[in-house]
Amino acid sequence: MATKYIVDNLSGQTINGDLTINGNLTTTNLNNSGTYRALLTQTGSLNGDSNYFNNRLIIGETYEITDYQDYDDFSNVADVQSGAALLDFDYVWSPVVGINGQFTGLTGTTSGSGSGASFDGYWCGTTTPIIINITIDTGGDGYVVGDTITILGTDLSGSTPTNDLTITVTEVDTNVNVTGCIFIATGDTPIVWGNSVLTSVGDLIVDVLENTLGDELVWVYDPNEYQVGQYAALFSEYINNNNLCKKFISSKTQITAPSMIIPFNGDIYSNLPLIVITGIGSLIDDGDEIILSVFDTNIVDFVGDSLYYTPIEIKLNSITTQGEEPLISINWGVEGGDNNFDTYDIELPPILNVTRLTTSCGYATAHVHSDYESSDLTIDLYDNSIEDWVTVWEYTLNNPNYDFDDSPDLYFPGNIDVTFTNITSVGGIRVTSDPGQEQTYHDFDTLRFNFFN
Repeated sequence: MATKYIVDNLSGQTINGDLTINGNLTTTNLNNSGTYRALLTQTGSLNGDSNYFNNRLIIGETYEITDYQDYDDFSNVADVQSGAALLDFDYVWSPVVGINGQFTGLTGTTSGSGSGASFDGYWCGTTTPIIINITIDTGGDGYVVGDTITILGTDLSGSTPTNDLTITVTEVDTNVNVTGCIFIATGDTPIVWGNSVLTSVGDLIVDVLENTLGDELVWVYDPNEYQVGQYAALFSEYINNNNLCKKFISSKTQITAPSMIIPFNGDIYSNLPLIVITGIGSLIDDGDEIILSVFDTNIVDFVGDSLYYTPIEIKLNSITTQGEEPLISINWGVEGGDNNFDTYDIELPPILNVTRLTTSCGYATAHVHSDYESSDLTIDLYDNSIEDWVTVWEYTLNNPNYDFDDSPDLYFPGNIDVTFTNITSVGGIRVTSDPGQEQTYHDFDTLRFNFFN
């Protein structure tokens, strides 16, 4: 049997009979390609000393020093997020006039997560202006600049809120080596780490090593939305609802990941390694996400919190995903199009010199109801130059279950790609069905139409 070769969408290409290739096959007309490489880490929240963490931190992870021990030093690997102790402050206060007073060790109520700060002070209300002196007794921990601490006037020989003292934090101790400091690890090995106890947040960390896709991938881990142990990568433009809903096309997408992994602090002698499964999934439309799942054969179930610097590589070679940009993309629902209908049209600002139309995103469908044998479907564009509609796509949707059930759904996202004679100015788009089915079309509110030249 002769070998079959696939040459990627070469313009004007024709192949007759057997194809024999000597040397390298090269062309300057291949579709655009892109590579994405990243390390994925998720361990769940961890708590322990250096032995528990194998003397290593996870780069990009957030840690809190919950019990600092002398001589440990994390300063070389720490991007401090919140200071521990309050160092300086501003205040607003109207003390009681006519008396002298003093206070020590007042803590008040803070607006943030800091705690433990206390203040000493006195005031002399018998002179003009009133003399006030307020000092920090203890700095506490966990404060950030902008936190406020309110001491009620009732604790200051007055009334609330008239004589309340409001203290605003203006400076905190950014020294990492204190209990209560929260930092993001910028490296994996602290200068000195013995018995200090750290607690990690445990969220998914994505360390991107290479990305030539032309767009970011957003990784999602949500056991309430997906099953436990399932991670999804989507193009950021889908998340942000921008112009294009880009796709991972099965025939143009290569996913490389280890087939098995050892979890963080896993027992490689007593337990089998975890199985990693990758593929192209579906959130609301085929090909809009990459799925990575982790399966534990020891308990015969999917598990989360088990990735530890797990490499993944995604390679794309698809003009649909990374190629030419449209003149404009419009969302049917955002532009005022009906969700479920038989025939509907919307007016558009002029789109100049259009020769191609595609659809993407959403889950829009059409079907023939049980009372009908078929329906003729069309997509028309309004040509401003002739002030009339021009049909650019038509399809007869038959009901194979006539007199029985509704016909199978015809899916629109990704399935419409038509070229036509240049329309110099498009002023609207119309979708029709004949005969109408009392809602032939469904769920069009998220469908995108992409206009190209």
